Amino acid sequence: MKSLNNICYIVYFLLLTNCSNTKYLYEDVNMPIKGITKTLYDNYDLYKDEKSLIVFESDFNNEIKVINNNNVIFDRTIKTKPALGFAAPCIIDNSRDVLIFFDNKRKILVKSEKINKYKFIYINKNKNKYSIVFTNMAHAYR
Repeated sequence: MKSLNNICYIVYFLLLTNCSNTKYLYEDVNMPIKGITKTLYDNYDLYKDEKSLIVFESDFNNEIKVINNNNVIFDRTIKTKPALGFAAPCIIDNSRDVLIFFDNKRKILVKSEKINKYKFIYINKNKNKYSIVFTNMAHAYR
């Protein structure tokens, strides 16, 4: 009976650790810098190697805090604009880890090794699940 309980605990632990609420997607597409991508490069000075843009997109109505290079660089409540699917942008130093807090309850750590090859990081939320898209192509909004 004791070994059966141990097996149940092991299976339960494995299920919990494999069911992440954060999904990471990488788009390895390198297109010429033009259109909306060029506009964002120009507006946010993304030509510098160490700069990237985090964009909070769908389903946000949360207090967001972003820590980068040991500094709080973004700390405010954001709400997605339904007509656009866009909530807020945030410039980061992609050579440093990024820690994102949602309502001071949930946190996501994004290591610099994951982001330093990408200029755009799009974060989407669906209830309590998050997806993070790393890409070099800007998303267009209406």
